[in-house]
Amino acid sequence: MTQKAVETLSQNPNGFFLLVEAGMVDKYEHPLDWQRALWDVLELDRAVAWAKQYAAEHPDTLVIVTADHGHSISVFGGYDYSKQGREGVGVYQDAKFPTYGDRKDANGFPLPETSWGIAVGFAATPDYCETFRGREVYKDPTISDGKGGYVANPEVCKEPGAYLRTGNLPVNSSQGVHTADPLPLFAFGAGSQLFNGLIDQTEIFFRVAQALGLNPYLGR
Repeated sequence: MTQKAVETLSQNPNGFFLLVEAGMVDKYEHPLDWQRALWDVLELDRAVAWAKQYAAEHPDTLVIVTADHGHSISVFGGYDYSKQGREGVGVYQDAKFPTYGDRKDANGFPLPETSWGIAVGFAATPDYCETFRGREVYKDPTISDGKGGYVANPEVCKEPGAYLRTGNLPVNSSQGVHTADPLPLFAFGAGSQLFNGLIDQTEIFFRVAQALGLNPYLGR
Protein backbone atom coordinates (compact mmCIF):
# COMPACT_ATOMS: atom_id res chain seq x y z
CA MET A 1 0.00 0.00 0.00
CA THR A 2 2.81 2.42 0.86
CA GLN A 3 4.65 1.66 -2.35
CA LYS A 4 1.56 2.12 -4.53
CA ALA A 5 0.61 5.36 -2.75
CA VAL A 6 4.09 6.84 -3.21
CA GLU A 7 4.29 5.78 -6.85
CA THR A 8 0.98 7.54 -7.48
CA LEU A 9 1.63 10.69 -5.42
CA SER A 10 5.17 11.14 -6.76
CA GLN A 11 3.67 12.04 -10.14
CA ASN A 12 2.79 15.43 -8.64
CA PRO A 13 5.56 17.84 -9.76
CA ASN A 14 5.07 19.90 -6.56
CA GLY A 15 5.75 16.97 -4.26
CA PHE A 16 3.47 15.31 -1.72
CA PHE A 17 2.84 14.46 1.93
CA LEU A 18 1.81 10.92 2.91
CA LEU A 19 0.79 9.60 6.35
CA VAL A 20 1.03 5.83 6.81
CA GLU A 21 -0.49 4.43 9.99
CA ALA A 22 -0.12 0.95 11.49
CA GLY A 23 -3.38 1.50 13.37
CA MET A 24 -3.87 -2.09 14.47
CA VAL A 25 -0.86 -1.94 16.80
CA ASP A 26 -2.96 0.16 19.18
CA LYS A 27 -6.16 -1.85 18.58
CA TYR A 28 -4.39 -5.10 19.48
CA GLU A 29 -2.55 -3.78 22.54
CA HIS A 30 -5.75 -2.55 24.22
CA PRO A 31 -6.97 -6.17 24.67
CA LEU A 32 -3.39 -7.20 25.59
CA ASP A 33 -3.06 -9.13 22.32
CA TRP A 34 0.57 -8.13 21.84
CA GLN A 35 1.26 -11.05 19.49
CA ARG A 36 -1.01 -9.61 16.80
CA ALA A 37 0.42 -6.15 17.52
CA LEU A 38 3.86 -7.59 16.84
CA TRP A 39 2.79 -8.92 13.43
CA ASP A 40 1.51 -5.43 12.57
CA VAL A 41 4.85 -3.95 13.65
CA LEU A 42 6.64 -6.42 11.36
CA GLU A 43 4.40 -5.32 8.50
CA LEU A 44 5.13 -1.66 9.27
CA ASP A 45 8.84 -2.48 9.33
CA ARG A 46 8.61 -3.62 5.70
CA ALA A 47 6.80 -0.41 4.73
CA VAL A 48 9.47 1.71 6.48
CA ALA A 49 12.27 -0.24 4.79
CA TRP A 50 10.73 0.49 1.38
CA ALA A 51 10.25 4.19 2.27
CA LYS A 52 13.89 4.49 3.40
CA GLN A 53 15.05 3.00 0.11
CA TYR A 54 12.85 5.47 -1.77
CA ALA A 55 14.33 8.34 0.23
CA ALA A 56 17.85 7.13 -0.56
CA GLU A 57 17.01 7.28 -4.27
CA HIS A 58 15.16 10.62 -3.97
CA PRO A 59 17.31 12.95 -1.83
CA ASP A 60 14.55 15.56 -1.51
CA THR A 61 12.45 13.13 0.56
CA LEU A 62 11.99 13.11 4.34
CA VAL A 63 10.82 9.98 6.17
CA ILE A 64 9.68 10.20 9.82
CA VAL A 65 8.74 7.19 11.93
CA THR A 66 7.15 7.55 15.37
CA ALA A 67 4.01 6.76 17.41
CA ASP A 68 1.38 9.01 18.95
CA HIS A 69 1.16 7.30 22.34
CA GLY A 70 2.45 4.38 24.38
CA HIS A 71 0.95 1.29 26.03
CA SER A 72 3.66 0.59 28.63
CA ILE A 73 4.56 -2.66 26.92
CA SER A 74 7.97 -4.09 27.72
CA VAL A 75 10.04 -6.95 26.32
CA PHE A 76 11.84 -8.52 29.28
CA GLY A 77 13.17 -11.73 27.76
CA GLY A 78 12.82 -14.42 25.16
CA TYR A 79 10.27 -17.21 24.96
CA ASP A 80 10.86 -20.86 24.09
CA TYR A 81 7.71 -22.12 22.34
CA SER A 82 8.64 -25.74 23.00
CA LYS A 83 7.64 -25.08 26.63
CA GLN A 84 4.50 -23.78 28.32
CA GLY A 85 3.65 -20.87 30.59
CA ARG A 86 6.31 -19.14 32.64
CA GLU A 87 8.74 -22.04 32.17
CA GLY A 88 9.29 -20.90 28.59
CA VAL A 89 10.61 -17.46 29.59
CA GLY A 90 14.34 -16.93 29.19
CA VAL A 91 16.14 -13.87 30.60
CA TYR A 92 19.67 -12.46 30.35
CA GLN A 93 21.96 -15.01 28.69
CA ASP A 94 19.03 -17.42 28.33
CA ALA A 95 16.83 -14.95 26.43
CA LYS A 96 18.25 -15.59 22.94
CA PHE A 97 17.14 -13.74 19.82
CA PRO A 98 13.64 -14.30 18.38
CA THR A 99 13.41 -16.33 15.17
CA TYR A 100 10.48 -14.60 13.51
CA GLY A 101 12.52 -14.27 10.33
CA ASP A 102 11.20 -12.78 7.11
CA ARG A 103 9.10 -15.58 5.66
CA LYS A 104 5.97 -14.19 4.01
CA ASP A 105 2.60 -15.51 2.92
CA ALA A 106 1.16 -15.07 -0.58
CA ASN A 107 0.13 -11.49 0.23
CA GLY A 108 3.59 -10.46 1.42
CA PHE A 109 2.72 -10.42 5.12
CA PRO A 110 5.22 -11.87 7.63
CA LEU A 111 4.37 -15.30 8.99
CA PRO A 112 4.08 -15.65 12.76
CA GLU A 113 5.66 -19.12 12.86
CA THR A 114 8.66 -19.22 15.16
CA SER A 115 10.39 -21.54 17.63
CA TRP A 116 11.76 -18.75 19.81
CA GLY A 117 9.90 -15.51 20.43
CA ILE A 118 9.81 -12.72 22.98
CA ALA A 119 8.40 -12.47 26.50
CA VAL A 120 6.23 -9.39 26.90
CA GLY A 121 4.51 -7.72 29.85
CA PHE A 122 2.15 -4.77 30.34
CA ALA A 123 2.24 -2.27 33.20
CA ALA A 124 -1.45 -1.25 33.21
CA THR A 125 -3.93 -4.12 33.01
CA PRO A 126 -7.14 -5.61 34.39
CA ASP A 127 -6.97 -9.13 35.85
CA TYR A 128 -6.18 -11.54 33.01
CA CYS A 129 -4.49 -14.86 32.31
CA GLU A 130 -1.11 -14.85 30.59
CA THR A 131 0.06 -17.63 28.27
CA PHE A 132 2.89 -15.84 26.38
CA ARG A 133 1.35 -17.27 23.21
CA GLY A 134 -0.85 -15.98 20.44
CA ARG A 135 -3.97 -17.79 19.29
CA GLU A 136 -5.51 -18.21 15.86
CA VAL A 137 -8.98 -17.29 17.13
CA TYR A 138 -9.08 -14.08 19.16
CA LYS A 139 -10.35 -14.22 22.75
CA ASP A 140 -11.12 -11.25 25.00
CA PRO A 141 -8.76 -11.09 27.99
CA THR A 142 -11.72 -10.44 30.34
CA ILE A 143 -15.44 -11.11 30.62
CA SER A 144 -18.17 -9.29 32.55
CA ASP A 145 -18.79 -10.43 36.12
CA GLY A 146 -22.43 -9.32 35.86
CA LYS A 147 -21.88 -6.69 38.55
CA GLY A 148 -20.36 -3.89 36.49
CA GLY A 149 -16.84 -5.29 36.68
CA TYR A 150 -14.63 -7.66 34.71
CA VAL A 151 -12.72 -10.84 35.53
CA ALA A 152 -10.10 -12.85 33.65
CA ASN A 153 -11.59 -14.84 30.77
CA PRO A 154 -11.89 -18.43 32.07
CA GLU A 155 -11.44 -19.84 28.55
CA VAL A 156 -7.98 -18.27 28.35
CA CYS A 157 -7.19 -19.35 31.91
CA LYS A 158 -7.80 -22.99 30.90
CA GLU A 159 -5.19 -22.90 28.13
CA PRO A 160 -1.97 -24.86 28.73
CA GLY A 161 0.54 -22.93 30.85
CA ALA A 162 -1.87 -20.05 31.58
CA TYR A 163 -1.56 -18.27 34.91
CA LEU A 164 -3.47 -15.39 36.49
CA ARG A 165 -1.96 -11.92 36.52
CA THR A 166 -3.55 -9.61 39.05
CA GLY A 167 -4.20 -6.25 37.42
CA ASN A 168 -3.75 -2.73 38.73
CA LEU A 169 -6.68 -1.01 36.99
CA PRO A 170 -10.18 -0.57 38.47
CA VAL A 171 -12.33 -3.70 38.27
CA ASN A 172 -14.61 -1.99 35.73
CA SER A 173 -11.70 -1.88 33.25
CA SER A 174 -11.91 -4.60 30.61
CA GLN A 175 -8.72 -3.75 28.69
CA GLY A 176 -5.35 -2.07 28.97
CA VAL A 177 -4.96 1.71 28.69
CA HIS A 178 -2.70 4.29 27.08
CA THR A 179 0.34 5.52 29.00
CA ALA A 180 2.54 8.62 28.91
CA ASP A 181 5.82 6.90 28.06
CA PRO A 182 8.36 8.81 25.94
CA LEU A 183 8.51 7.52 22.37
CA PRO A 184 11.38 7.19 19.91
CA LEU A 185 11.34 9.16 16.68
CA PHE A 186 13.44 8.24 13.65
CA ALA A 187 14.03 10.63 10.74
CA PHE A 188 15.78 9.95 7.44
CA GLY A 189 16.57 12.17 4.47
CA ALA A 190 16.13 15.87 3.74
CA GLY A 191 15.40 17.85 6.89
CA SER A 192 16.09 14.96 9.25
CA GLN A 193 18.57 17.14 11.15
CA LEU A 194 15.59 19.10 12.52
CA PHE A 195 14.55 16.12 14.63
CA ASN A 196 16.90 15.58 17.54
CA GLY A 197 16.86 15.54 21.31
CA LEU A 198 13.74 15.50 23.46
CA ILE A 199 10.90 17.35 21.73
CA ASP A 200 7.22 17.87 22.47
CA GLN A 201 4.94 15.84 20.24
CA THR A 202 3.17 18.92 18.84
CA GLU A 203 6.56 20.28 17.77
CA ILE A 204 6.84 17.51 15.16
CA PHE A 205 4.30 19.22 12.90
CA PHE A 206 6.16 22.54 13.00
CA ARG A 207 9.42 20.86 12.07
CA VAL A 208 7.75 18.97 9.23
CA ALA A 209 6.48 22.33 7.91
CA GLN A 210 9.97 23.77 8.24
CA ALA A 211 11.49 20.82 6.40
CA LEU A 212 8.92 21.31 3.61
CA GLY A 213 9.90 24.97 3.36
CA LEU A 214 6.35 26.15 4.05
CA ASN A 215 7.56 28.87 6.43
CA PRO A 216 11.22 29.50 7.37
CA TYR A 217 10.11 30.82 10.77
CA LEU A 218 8.30 27.63 11.74
CA GLY A 219 10.21 25.26 13.97
CA ARG A 220 12.01 26.30 17.09
